[in-house]
Amino acid sequence: MSEKEIGKEVLEAAIKLFGGDYVEAIVWLNKPCLALGNIKPIDAPAIDVLAVINRLNYGVAQ
Repeated sequence: MSEKEIGKEVLEAAIKLFGGDYVEAIVWLNKPCLALGNIKPIDAPAIDVLAVINRLNYGVAQ
């Protein structure tokens, strides 16, 4: 995990996105995300990360 603290809501949403897989969620949070302008989700505002996770959950294209 990055040195940055992950908000509880973001972490829980990411874990849920990956079917309960904590490791996959942490990997995703630490990789640049096209939908966030190639910023790592861990470095982006929580509201933006949650919006991306919501879109992914509902199959909306990035």
